[in-house]
Amino acid sequence: MGESYNMVGVWVEAIIAILCCGMIFHLIVFLLVSLGMLIFARPSMKRYISSIRTRRTYKGIIGKVVRVSQDVDNTVGGGCVVVNGQDWTVQAADDRNKIVAGSLVKIVDCKGFKLIVEKCGEG
Repeated sequence: MGESYNMVGVWVEAIIAILCCGMIFHLIVFLLVSLGMLIFARPSMKRYISSIRTRRTYKGIIGKVVRVSQDVDNTVGGGCVVVNGQDWTVQAADDRNKIVAGSLVKIVDCKGFKLIVEKCGEG
């Protein structure tokens, strides 16, 4: 998206190159048009980009029941679940519990970017 700002400058420059003028004039026009596009188009582009960006948040997923996609073993440090289309690393609430892939778990907490889960049923 950022390159589209400069594309306007390039097209204006191409038109001016056909018409007249020297290299310095072309450079000044290109910089002014590109700067103008950054100033005037950036706010709308920023709103567009932030609206499509997915934020990784744990709000609303505590208490959800999900299926384990990679074995959870706290001694090895592995474990993964998919929540709302996003991969999350997980840790078992009980260090003695090993949870195999395909099992159902309940999300009970979040520490940093790791979800804390406990086994809740057979998969």
